Amino acid sequence: METSRIREFKSLSLAALLMAGAALAACSGDDNIVEEQPANPAQHTYTMTVEATKGGDAAATRALALDGKTLNATWQTTDEVAVYNYTQQAALEGHLSPQSDGASATLTGSLTGSVAVDDIIFLRWPSVDADYTGQDGTLATIAQRYDYTTGTAKVTSVDGTTIGAEDSSPSGGPVLFTNNQAIVKFTLIDKATGSPINATQLTIDAKFNGESRLIQSITYPDVYTLGPITIDRTTPADNVIYAALPFSSQAKFTFALTATDGTNTYTYEKAGVTMLNGRYYEVKVKMTNSQATPLTFEAKEAGASVTFKTYTGSTVSAPEYSIDGSNWTHYTWGTAITLANVGDKVMFRGDNATYAASSGTDAVSTFTCDKDCYVYGNVMSLVSSTSYESATTLTAGSTFRRLFYRNTHLLNHPTKPIVLPATTLADNCYFSMFEGCSGLTKAPTLPATTMKLGCYMQMFSEAGIAVAPALPATTLAQSCYEMMFYECPNLTMPPGLPATKLETLCYAAMFALWPNL
Repeated sequence: METSRIREFKSLSLAALLMAGAALAACSGDDNIVEEQPANPAQHTYTMTVEATKGGDAAATRALALDGKTLNATWQTTDEVAVYNYTQQAALEGHLSPQSDGASATLTGSLTGSVAVDDIIFLRWPSVDADYTGQDGTLATIAQRYDYTTGTAKVTSVDGTTIGAEDSSPSGGPVLFTNNQAIVKFTLIDKATGSPINATQLTIDAKFNGESRLIQSITYPDVYTLGPITIDRTTPADNVIYAALPFSSQAKFTFALTATDGTNTYTYEKAGVTMLNGRYYEVKVKMTNSQATPLTFEAKEAGASVTFKTYTGSTVSAPEYSIDGSNWTHYTWGTAITLANVGDKVMFRGDNATYAASSGTDAVSTFTCDKDCYVYGNVMSLVSSTSYESATTLTAGSTFRRLFYRNTHLLNHPTKPIVLPATTLADNCYFSMFEGCSGLTKAPTLPATTMKLGCYMQMFSEAGIAVAPALPATTLAQSCYEMMFYECPNLTMPPGLPATKLETLCYAAMFALWPNL
């Protein structure tokens, strides 16, 4: 997330006008104005009246109606429009309200402040600062809370306590309002099965050169926050989600979605996407189930090599690897696979119940990367090469002990998660799995509710995770969480611990040497 300064309120509003055009169409795929002002301009109370229009489907306030592929917009008399005098860099107290419902209306109201002929003023609805967080995926809620719209006007007359204004364009006339966000209808589909994804949560981001171009919030006139927007649905009835998405530029960005239905996590990513504020889009998104993705390493840095080593005397069968997800080749333990270009991938699958001996500190199998790599996908592909998508049971102890031990080049992919779906665990199954992985900032989801001996012991010790995973287990075991977050420098809040019956050493040194606790 990034917080930035918008140097000119006018540039934000005019950019929205230029990008929107004159219609909220269906789609599938400045110079400063500077005048010398008195040091303390006189403050008066005025009655301001201005004609305003949506320009057909140009933008929307609280009344949004979908007619086929056209999103119609109208004023409501309960709307409150804020007024900002850009020329004098000051907000006017009070607001304007439509005198009738409809696409066109007369806005009028009482304002207090300083106004002069030829001043450029901005009108915005709602009258509060813009905040796009907390959406629930419905068009009705967008209409009520998130359909921010602005217009630019020029003061044409100040007659006593009466202000007249018209659109700031050369042609004048009614002030044309345009919305400051795109409205997008997402239909989510499982790419492999064609089934609808009734997501409980959808996270949306649009990045350019690695930085988000989505606006999460605006504090008028000149502060905005960039970052992904998450939509939560408590009781999803279908796979259709509406979103209000404000873009801070017209760049071709990488569009990324992550959805969950409470059981599975789905991802989608597409480069070269352009969406414009003031437009309505309908998008069918075919998403990949993360559980259907085998354990994958992807080069963030060109020339990265991935190596899988096992221990002396190991009886673990060598896995297979693939660089395209279709053709699989027998892997020779200890062979470095070089990913020549950024974005190149290597996937692994195997059929071993465990990759470590039940005893012996170094009797483990471990992945290493010599340059930065993303890791994601389902770790169960190492347990069952053909049925990992549905595999949730670990049967042998120390299954993934030290699997990524002290791999400092291991990174979270921006949208594709590491998946640890096992709900039936084994003794020491994740022991020190990510210990010392300082580049790992987000922990995978841990769904198991019944623990086994040492199952999470030292799992994230000295790792870089910033947010602890939820720990829903209510049945504990000896040393199950021992040293789990030992010396994690980036964590600031412990997870909830719902268990009411404890076991020997179950929480021993769980948060020891945690500097931010």
